[in-house]
Amino acid sequence: MNYWGGRMSKKYYYDCPIKALYMIKEFEIDIYKDVEILSSMNLTTGKYIKKPGGKKVFEKVYIDEIIENFGIREALTMDGKIYVATKSQKIFKFKKSDLIKNGFGSIAFYNQISQKNSVSEIIYRDGKQFFMPEVEND
Repeated sequence: MNYWGGRMSKKYYYDCPIKALYMIKEFEIDIYKDVEILSSMNLTTGKYIKKPGGKKVFEKVYIDEIIENFGIREALTMDGKIYVATKSQKIFKFKKSDLIKNGFGSIAFYNQISQKNSVSEIIYRDGKQFFMPEVEND
């Protein structure tokens, strides 16, 4: 819970676009980038309107849109945080067959760990490398 009594939410993100794109390909997660909106189009006139200074406005742009519109090179050179969509976050829950790294530095299958609270990350799932994202709390 946060200071005001509300629930803190977690946002999962990748710093590395290659890891993010790999997770899209192998585990079909949805990821997006917060992109600052600098202008918008007036649908009546067709002219672009520059956003006023001050408050920044962001829009979620899904990575598959970036690839479709700008190509894979643009997706591979993204900087900053690449967020995991809320609907895809369930993939980070542990499964019995996951190969995990625990807090003690050892590697084992999740179902073989007696102290589940010592598990720190999934490293292998369903015969494929698995990349855990970073976590940001609101």
